[in-house]
Amino acid sequence: MLSNLLYEQTSLEATIIYMHLRTTNKMQTDICVRLAPRRFMCSSTMRRETCSLGTRQVIETSEPAMCLTSTSRGFYFGADSFYFVHLGRGDLEPLRLAGSNIADYPIALLNIREDEVLLAYQNYGLFVNSRGERTRKQTVEWEQMPMEFVYTAPYLYVVHYDSIEIMQVAEYNGPDSNTILDEREVYECRNAHVVCCRPNGDVFISISNTDSVEVHRFNATNSKRSAVKRKGLSAATFDKRSKVAL
Repeated sequence: MLSNLLYEQTSLEATIIYMHLRTTNKMQTDICVRLAPRRFMCSSTMRRETCSLGTRQVIETSEPAMCLTSTSRGFYFGADSFYFVHLGRGDLEPLRLAGSNIADYPIALLNIREDEVLLAYQNYGLFVNSRGERTRKQTVEWEQMPMEFVYTAPYLYVVHYDSIEIMQVAEYNGPDSNTILDEREVYECRNAHVVCCRPNGDVFISISNTDSVEVHRFNATNSKRSAVKRKGLSAATFDKRSKVAL
């Protein structure tokens, strides 16, 4: 069983960005930690009866780890490229999932379904499994450079510099499956930032300017979706989301 813990701590040597906890039994927990300034990741064991934390192994990376997500069998991370680390096999040997590309750098990792993730680069996205094999032949091309991602099945939210794009990931029917359906919605805005998402499909995104900050709730699952459309974020277009007061 996996759970996520958001944790921050600064020191002279390192900053702990966040941890992913993987419960192995009642007495101990495996912890995957990303330490960006030192450019390495480690897996540790915490024993609950003593609350002691001992480093088991360190994985050095050539670039800072920019993203990390956990699964029931291990964890993925993105640095110079995307990697998968299988837990429970002794030494932690990262498996490269795709080749390094100087022109495109990793931005995000998104769990799509069991043993399928979306590797989101600056200009495109690839669907692969934990062995680095392509699960869908097609490549996703972004219309603009993405800043942030969030996925609530089957909808993918992409935050751009001047808009929020909502698209639907196609159902999987084998390697020839489509990637993204043609239907999508685009909301024009600036300074958008993903706050959080909920299991019911709610996605909270903040939008700010020099005078105020607003938090908007999106839920593509509960809204009626039609043809491709573009909207500005104004009071007249709240039919697709609701405003949450701060």
